[in-house]
Formats: sequence, C-alpha cells, structure tokens
Amino acid sequence: MISKRTLLKYPNYLLSKYQAEIYRQLTTYMKENDLTQKQIAEQLGVSSAYVNQILKGNFNYTLKKLIEISLLIGKVPSIEFLPLNEFWNVQREKREKDLVKTQRKLSAPSRKTTVSKKARGTARP
Repeated sequence: MISKRTLLKYPNYLLSKYQAEIYRQLTTYMKENDLTQKQIAEQLGVSSAYVNQILKGNFNYTLKKLIEISLLIGKVPSIEFLPLNEFWNVQREKREKDLVKTQRKLSAPSRKTTVSKKARGTARP
C-alpha cells in the first residue's frame, strides 16, 4: 500500500482530485440551470470540445481557466497551502462529516404523507 506522503509526491493525485471536484461543481451547475455543454462553452468563450475535455477530466486547467469556470458557476476558488499532516486531517474530518450526514439520512424516518380517506373523497358517510 502506498503511504500518504508518497502519494502526495505525485502531482497527478491532487490533479485528479481537483479535476473531479471541478467536474462535480460544473455538472451540478449545468443540471441546476438546465444548460448544455454548448451553452457553457459560449459563456466561457471556448469550444464545445474544450468543455467536453473538462467534463471528461482530460484537461490540465490553467489557473486563469479555473477562475473563469468558478466565476461562471457563481463560486470563487480557494487555494491554500497546508502542511501534509494538516491536509490529511482536513480530508479525514470531511469524510467523517459526510459519513455522519449519510447515516442521518439513512436513519431518518420516512416522510411520506398519508392522505386520509376523507381528503381523498373515499370516506363512507
């Protein structure tokens, strides 16, 4: 198994991580605003093929393009430089919070609404 320290020595690990986050953010924005790749390309002033590359993760973004994509979706990128141990602690805390949220969703009682017979008009007089 590869250690965390070794893994972080290879920039492709972080590149893949950030590409996945950009994909998630952009596809969420597209779905919420009912936009196509072509419309995104027009808004960014790039080709549809370029947007396709972004969505496939086959692209190494320039910092300028990352900022343009972020602003398009109404967000601002935040880049910080953390010591390795702090980075892994932050990642672990995020995973733990996500796990708690998922467990709460799974254990929450169903919120199905039941309609009374009277409300449906099937009650006997």
